[in-house]
Amino acid sequence: PLCKLLIILSIKTARRRQIVIAFHLILNDLPRQPYYAHARTVLALEIKLLYNINMLRKDPFITGEYYHIYNRGIDKRVIFKSKFDFERFLMLLYIANSSGSFRLDQLINYQHKTFSEILSVDREEKLVSIGAWCLMTNHFHLLVRQEVEGGITKFMKKLGTGYSMYFNIKHERKGALFGGLFKSKLIGVDDNYL
Repeated sequence: PLCKLLIILSIKTARRRQIVIAFHLILNDLPRQPYYAHARTVLALEIKLLYNINMLRKDPFITGEYYHIYNRGIDKRVIFKSKFDFERFLMLLYIANSSGSFRLDQLINYQHKTFSEILSVDREEKLVSIGAWCLMTNHFHLLVRQEVEGGITKFMKKLGTGYSMYFNIKHERKGALFGGLFKSKLIGVDDNYL
């Protein structure tokens, strides 16, 4: 419908504040009679989904392109305190890079898989190709190529959530581990990454 087209165009061209105002105007234009209640609910859910997918990043990720991805601990906090923390992150790099869901703690605690066994577990479709990685005590860098639409975002969500949950439980802490959304830079032909 026209409303959906208007929303998609708004998301790609407008700023966050303008989009929120546009959403309210579109929703308020629909009559509040019971007949339109379902249409209003569906439209509101579609708006929320489109907003979440498209507004997290200023520039959307392009499938087939390489990106430098990086993030650091909140307040420059140490995010890797031991050798096992580094290994856990590496295992998550492998396991999170799949279109399917996973539970790394089940592989480790219940199936008693070792580090090398986890790195050979069969996965579903890969979300990204990892060209290089560098783990420092308070931050990390990844060189990735997006393989499927939305792959980098899904991969980083799985990676960040999985590692944050592990780290918070292991070190008996609460709250955010990373300093906001991960940062990214499209790697161009003139860059010296490759």
